[in-house]
Amino acid sequence: MTDTFGWVVYLEKLSNFYSHTQGTVHGINSVLYQRGIYPPESFIPVEQFDLTLLTSFDERVKFYLNKVLGQIEEFMLKKLVKQVSMVIIRMDTLDPIERWDFSIEYENNELNETCPKDKSLIQKEICNVLRQISASISYLPLLDTP
Repeated sequence: MTDTFGWVVYLEKLSNFYSHTQGTVHGINSVLYQRGIYPPESFIPVEQFDLTLLTSFDERVKFYLNKVLGQIEEFMLKKLVKQVSMVIIRMDTLDPIERWDFSIEYENNELNETCPKDKSLIQKEICNVLRQISASISYLPLLDTP
């Protein structure tokens, strides 16, 4: 099933929100895994913030996510990103099948990259995102189209 679906991350540059790209990466990996976009054996458990999270070790996925999210990092630092959307498309027709929106929220009005966030708060935020994804997926039909 590796090449059955294509996916694209579309960025909407709007203002007044901020988040770390890591939360978005975990959300995207969760959707890719849970929706069967890539086979389960292409994901490995990684430990971050004392949480075990599934992450793709497929070099194409890692390269794409690093490239796209790296490109928006500058916009995020300027608080120009409100949302990152991942659209799952059919490879043969390029028709959209699903759209997943990841809201980006800013912590405060100041750009202070050195202010660390409490680890328990980061854990809670990651768990909330993954819980929302899992709950949403439980209501969706299986993806079985090319």
